[in-house]
Amino acid sequence: FGGLFDGEMARYPNAIVHIPRADLPDQRGASAADKEWGPKCGLRIERIRSAYGDRLRTFQFGPVLPGIAGTVGVWGNNELGQLDVPLDVGGVTQLAAGAWHTLALLDGGTIRSWGLDSSGQSSPPEGLSGVVAVAAGGHHSLALLADGSLVGWGRNTFGQSPSDLPNTFTALAAGGNHSLALDADGVILTLGDNSSGQTDVPAGLASVVALAAGWSHSVALTVDGRVVCWGDNRFGQCDVPSGLPPATAIAAGSGHTLALLSDGRVVCWGNNENGQCTPPGGLGEVTYLGAGYNRSVVRLADGRVVVWGEGSEELNARLEGYPATSVVSAGGYHVAAVKLPVDT
Repeated sequence: FGGLFDGEMARYPNAIVHIPRADLPDQRGASAADKEWGPKCGLRIERIRSAYGDRLRTFQFGPVLPGIAGTVGVWGNNELGQLDVPLDVGGVTQLAAGAWHTLALLDGGTIRSWGLDSSGQSSPPEGLSGVVAVAAGGHHSLALLADGSLVGWGRNTFGQSPSDLPNTFTALAAGGNHSLALDADGVILTLGDNSSGQTDVPAGLASVVALAAGWSHSVALTVDGRVVCWGDNRFGQCDVPSGLPPATAIAAGSGHTLALLSDGRVVCWGNNENGQCTPPGGLGEVTYLGAGYNRSVVRLADGRVVVWGEGSEELNARLEGYPATSVVSAGGYHVAAVKLPVDT
């Protein structure tokens, strides 16, 4: 899921810094100074909160553990616990950030999750294993299993969360209240809400290799690099630019769409109220493309994360000191990243 709503971070003069030292697993044997800031325990500021009008803004690094790969850092808005990563989560190979919750796929094929659970979207089915991919939507979650079947949980008002759908699926995407799945023949299955035509796959669309789902629109990438959009088009998010060169990746936000072109450029169309469709120049090689409600996110080949759109100036300033990442996922109110191991 490309993201739904904005997660903002900013620097405020009266921020409260919360550092749960007692909860960190690597405190034993460290001096008092090291426990506070030092390299032995790998401690970083976990959370900064500030009251801003009637909204709570939060930025969270999470603990950086020396020599441990696959730990998760998150930042954005934490009103619903979307930044509260369990401290024992590690070995993460994929992340899926939804509107207000996050799924982490672990290297053993199981899932950990946190954030809003009002519809059970953060409560995977008991015993679920053999997972190879995950997707997080508005209030539902999806998992692709090694046997090609699709499992969903959470809100199912529109049938967007199948309990067990056997097939040979190869990819999946979760939108606000709809789901997309791609089978081995490049054919798309759609489930859920169709109030904006987001599950009406255009006739003749075939040879699809990738999917993205916004809140109420859907995007597909074909084997020849063609981008196809359908569904809600109130902001022009389905108006693919004429003559668009072949693309290699796609992402969908609430009201905008992104494409990574074969020449390395990032192109965006749709809602640009907060500059979310105005990529900065000189990005370099992009390896991940993501979209939130009113911002866009990329991961570069060197592991850096770059954001544009609302709050991006402050967010990018914070990210200058962030460890290199191996995986990134842009959600509605937050962004999650798997950190590369840091030196001991």
